[in-house]
Amino acid sequence: MRALSWALTAAILAVVLLAALVAASPSFRARAGEVVIVIPKSVSHMPYGMNFWPSTVRVVIGVNNTVRWINLDDHMHTVTSSDWSFHSGELNLYSSFVYRFAEPGEYPYVCLPHPWMQGVVVVHEGQG
Repeated sequence: MRALSWALTAAILAVVLLAALVAASPSFRARAGEVVIVIPKSVSHMPYGMNFWPSTVRVVIGVNNTVRWINLDDHMHTVTSSDWSFHSGELNLYSSFVYRFAEPGEYPYVCLPHPWMQGVVVVHEGQG
């Protein structure tokens, strides 16, 4: 049990450190009106439950409705909506995919090769 606790703590620490790296790196920094979601390093090797980070984001049309996913893992991933309204294709290490949401709603998505990796983008109507 202690080994499992240590592994979980190490995994959480790795995600936090990667998030700090992304926030500090000019090449990965979100642009105005953009939200960044990270595919953490080694996420494809972690136990089920490791995921996109953050796995749920809320955006507002006209404010921050562009989402950028960045792959920091050394394995290929995808970002594919459940209704196929968006699909990244193969994202290799340091590749990114950008999608601009134009309609309010909930947009669940998944990594096709790693189906335990799931997330959702919740899009709210802007103040017009």
